Amino acid sequence: MTINYKKQVAIDITEVRITKQLDEVKFKRIINELKQDKIFDIYSLYIYTICDYLLQRNRFDEALVYINELAETGKSHSGHPAVYYHILMGFYFWHNGHDLEKFFDSAETAINLHTELRLNDNIIIFTVNQYLGVGHFLKHSYFKAYEHLNNALKANLPEFYKYRKALTYNWLGRLEEVYRNPKNALWHYLKSKDILQKYSLYNGCADILNIIGVLYYDMKLYDEAFIYLKESVELAEKYNFVYIAFSSYTNLGRYYNIINDYEKANECYNKALDFNPKELNPHIYELVLYNQGVNYLDMNKTELAESCLNNSLSIAIELNNDSRTTSNYCMLAKLFLKKEDYKKSEEYLSLAKKQSEKFNNFYYKIIVFSLYAELYEAQKLYKKAMIALKTHNKLFAENQEDEIKMSFEFNTFKLQFEKKKP
Repeated sequence: MTINYKKQVAIDITEVRITKQLDEVKFKRIINELKQDKIFDIYSLYIYTICDYLLQRNRFDEALVYINELAETGKSHSGHPAVYYHILMGFYFWHNGHDLEKFFDSAETAINLHTELRLNDNIIIFTVNQYLGVGHFLKHSYFKAYEHLNNALKANLPEFYKYRKALTYNWLGRLEEVYRNPKNALWHYLKSKDILQKYSLYNGCADILNIIGVLYYDMKLYDEAFIYLKESVELAEKYNFVYIAFSSYTNLGRYYNIINDYEKANECYNKALDFNPKELNPHIYELVLYNQGVNYLDMNKTELAESCLNNSLSIAIELNNDSRTTSNYCMLAKLFLKKEDYKKSEEYLSLAKKQSEKFNNFYYKIIVFSLYAELYEAQKLYKKAMIALKTHNKLFAENQEDEIKMSFEFNTFKLQFEKKKP
């Protein structure tokens, strides 16, 4: 009986998506059969699927065996195997060492070869454009990122592959957030959520619910933020998605803090810490400690606040994270201002000022001068307070102008991009 490989690949990729498991023995058998029958488009897609699975689990040497097989096959059959070889070499560099330059070289070679060979394969068009979009985003080449991500969305994917567009919408949402377009970002995140729910991708659902909750929080729509963050927490706990659970609990704690329910906020931070995020993700661990410190400060528990913030600061410095280090300096300055230890408060503000100037961040410069104004006012140094406030207002106005200009340029680019569409 002849196997319908087009149906079989749809079944097998769907099974990997749902179970998060891959039957390597079965895949190897089908790969060999497809190679013998010279069905190289589906053969290449099976190898891509198994390599993608292995690379995401840092099993680089095992993935390289399959990538090298594609290279050998591509020498005698230069169609799909040759194109997928370059795609997978790009992904190999992406996952193993995060070498973006080598990734870009491989991805560009793949898409150019695909065009030259006139394969017109929508899965290839989608895959390469999505990864190029994410790569350009990480390099802060946001216009190129937008272009590639939208080209990925245009690809007419088969039903069994459409779930992958959820990630495309997610990155487009992040892009809109860069340009301070929260409503556009929300639209993209909700599209991503709908796809993830349709295909029962609960891990992705818990993550995107958390992202949407944070966006609503930043928009000061706290009731909506609570709905999404609570749902994210429930889903993450139900399926034991530890990475998402401690992030969602941290953000839910921020929600309770903003509505002045400090006890519930503290419960959320303690639940986040129960997941041992120090080992799983030190970046999130630092955020948990920082937010718990802020919460203790709001509760007037200054000793506990100082302990949390000092621990948070140590981790931020260890991670070489300029923005988080500056945040901790600012909050410690605020803490000592509250304790009326003006000397220590000014010491931390001086450190925050130097740090914000080091990486030229308007946001933190604005916060620093706002705190200087508070510090000087508390000491009745009104002339100094007025100078600091004027500097704050000047920086705030300049930042607003820059954001408006950036948003205008991005929206203009998007309109031009839409006009180019066939």
